[in-house]
Amino acid sequence: MPLHFKTLDTISHGPKPPNEDAHGATATAAWVIDGATGVTLGPDILAPSGAAWLAGTLSDVLLSEGGDGTTLQALLGQAERAVSERFAAAVDPGLAIDGPDMPTGCLGLAVIEERWLELAVIGDVSLLHRRVDRSLSVLSDHAVEAFGERTMDALRRALRERPDEDPWPMLRLQIRENRRMANQPSGYNVVHPTIAWAHRVTRARLEVAEGDVLLLASDGFFRLVDHFGMHDADDLVDAALDIGLSTLVDRLRAAEVEDRHGHRAPRVKVHDDATAVLLRVESDNTN
Repeated sequence: MPLHFKTLDTISHGPKPPNEDAHGATATAAWVIDGATGVTLGPDILAPSGAAWLAGTLSDVLLSEGGDGTTLQALLGQAERAVSERFAAAVDPGLAIDGPDMPTGCLGLAVIEERWLELAVIGDVSLLHRRVDRSLSVLSDHAVEAFGERTMDALRRALRERPDEDPWPMLRLQIRENRRMANQPSGYNVVHPTIAWAHRVTRARLEVAEGDVLLLASDGFFRLVDHFGMHDADDLVDAALDIGLSTLVDRLRAAEVEDRHGHRAPRVKVHDDATAVLLRVESDNTN
């Protein structure tokens, strides 16, 4: 019998507007998007922010194109073209935009193709696939981690050398330098409105069966695992099923507030947008 996704739960919580994440699902495709606004020295180039525009635009494209029979390869190509075209139409053509000012994004995408699960990740989104036998696969893109560590080094240096000053000016310089490496040969991978990205995704092809569970998570949600250690990846799936995504985010926010100064979990942002989608694979004859 043909397989499809059933959405069990979703959450997208932003600590302050605009929420720069997005998510969505059709019967055979599901996604989580984490936008990153350009580190501009002036006003942002799009409203309500470049990241929110990019995340929302990409999600709209995936929703319109991700119907039954769409392959992962075709969907990625359509998304890359549409985001580029819509960006060109949305911005002033005479505006000279420096690389670090560009909005970018991370994407986790799952597509059912017959009895196969096709997964794609670009940037720091995590896709967890747990089979009926409870074996777990986790797909993520690790290329960005070295650049995140450069930012953390800049934060530690700022706090050490200028403990009474706002660290943001030093951080902004480092983040702008990082952003120049987007989709470069020795850089990191992101959805980008002017630089090709679909060929840079990390992909996996896995057998899928009725009863399998998927959890798609932005890095802000995955802090439960890699920052605070409140769950490991397998336990996170259990918790999502047992207590729900909203309760998990409530517990995450409480941990972030308690560790506001980053002693337990060093990080640039006290809070980050947290988005997740929980799915079960079903067949057409599932009751």
